[in-house]
Amino acid sequence: MVHWGPEMRSIEAEADDFASNLLMPMKQFRACTSTSDIDFDILSDASSKFGVSLTAAALRWIRSTEQCAVLILSRDGFMDWAISSDKARANGAFYRTKGRVVELPPGSLAADETIASNRSGDPISLNTWFKHAHRDAVAKEMKLVCENYGYTLTLLSLSNGDKVWEPKEWGNA
Repeated sequence: MVHWGPEMRSIEAEADDFASNLLMPMKQFRACTSTSDIDFDILSDASSKFGVSLTAAALRWIRSTEQCAVLILSRDGFMDWAISSDKARANGAFYRTKGRVVELPPGSLAADETIASNRSGDPISLNTWFKHAHRDAVAKEMKLVCENYGYTLTLLSLSNGDKVWEPKEWGNA
């Protein structure tokens, strides 16, 4: 087995970015996905138009959107990775999955094995995913089980104003 060090991962990331830009030019991609109510159907249409996988289209969207959203790929009830949009990350809506075991939150669509897919999404309490979110905050959770590949894609769409940072404990200085 070949060991991939940080340099090889960086080269692979650059190659992925190059391929994404080549196959899905930003101007045309944004024209296909420029809605405030994104869902897996819109991303699926974009993936078909550009001849890429739904996962590739979802990654392109999450990395370029100005909306507050989180994309999660999970297997067997645990997150493989989670990528937040810039706005979501700035609001504290992100998961650290690298080198960690992160379980899907109970009560989420993603964790519910009886629901195979919910492409357009349902409202869910933001506290389900982020325990420090305001108790009245609601997100839209979309789920798509990719049986051929053995994983589940989840897309969380949050309000741009939803902050989910852990409260700071300020000591007496």
